[in-house]
Amino acid sequence: MTGLSPGANTVSRRQDIPRLKSAYREMYDEALSKAAAGELPDTVAACLPPGMPRMMTMICGMEILQTPKIISITSEWQAATRRIWMDLDEHPPLEEIDPSYTGHSIGRWEGDTLVVDTIGIREDVSLASGGLPHSPNVRIIERFTQVSPGVLVDEITIEDPDAFEAPWQYERSYVYKPGLRCRNTSASRTTGTSVHRASPFSSSAVARSKRCPQIADCCRRIVVF
Repeated sequence: MTGLSPGANTVSRRQDIPRLKSAYREMYDEALSKAAAGELPDTVAACLPPGMPRMMTMICGMEILQTPKIISITSEWQAATRRIWMDLDEHPPLEEIDPSYTGHSIGRWEGDTLVVDTIGIREDVSLASGGLPHSPNVRIIERFTQVSPGVLVDEITIEDPDAFEAPWQYERSYVYKPGLRCRNTSASRTTGTSVHRASPFSSSAVARSKRCPQIADCCRRIVVF
């Protein structure tokens, strides 16, 4: 499984991000300096949930469960789960959303492409390793498309006019693994020990969408590469 962008697992400065605005550039510089000195470990290395968008870029198995009203994505790493509400046309007001690691996501279909809009991400969630900061107004737009049999592409756009001078865009590809059985992986913050448990989900639990059954077929078991 390959394809992580440069700096994904190091404390190096990301070269692919748009220019940060002054206050957030200073925050990022400080975080990188502390991380390089070992004073501020990566939040994921500290056994905290990866949050969005990082849970979509981890080199771990992921499982997607699709129903007409909700799509759930669960990663093996820390059993991180996000829920995409398909029966909502808009988000609640931002001030009414309790910020979380994965935020509040709503989805809609544009032909065979699933478009997901996410807001309400906790400010202490890093957008990338090394402590890349964001404002409370960050928004993540994803476009999931099956580009070939068994291959799903997630085009990710991060918009944060308070922190970035321009949107940040990249993509990740996933391959369908019908024989993969995801396991819940958690870690102890005190010992760093990983614990594996059998996933309670099975491929038979996935409901195929009438609007796009190809996405359901592709997504029942996916691995990022």
